[in-house]
Amino acid sequence: MKKKFFNSFLIVSMLLGGCSNYKELNQVSIVVAIGIDYLPKEKKYHVITQIFNPSAIATTTQSGSQSVPVIALDEKGRTILEAVRNVSKKGSRQNIYSHVALIVIGETLAKERSLNYIFDVFERDSKVRVNIPVIIARNKSVGEIMNNIASLDKISAKSIVGKI
Repeated sequence: MKKKFFNSFLIVSMLLGGCSNYKELNQVSIVVAIGIDYLPKEKKYHVITQIFNPSAIATTTQSGSQSVPVIALDEKGRTILEAVRNVSKKGSRQNIYSHVALIVIGETLAKERSLNYIFDVFERDSKVRVNIPVIIARNKSVGEIMNNIASLDKISAKSIVGKI
């Protein structure tokens, strides 16, 4: 009796075992930086995400041409979350926000809304760290700051964090 129970337990555990939330690296996009601004005329939020481009970081390329190390995707929405969802629809991969190194907030958004409202969006997502450096874009747009290509660092967000 014990042997039958053990055998059936062993078979069931082998069938149910595995990684249910397993994702291949070629199925995900790693978000390195997020920029958020508010457009008062349209009453919409403008979100820019910088996605890591691993083929550009590789030391050797087949064609020898230089490609951009990050890809910037932007979209608008009535809420910050809607704008982020619209950005994720532009790509074919699922965005991962656990490696975000920088958040850039537009000056218009910082004046229109409280920072508590903005940070509440990030705190509600369990996959986003809460100790990310945050800067406010003064006298420039969020896109200008995020798309500033660093000369030494390949990723502009890492360069900005290093300067902070």
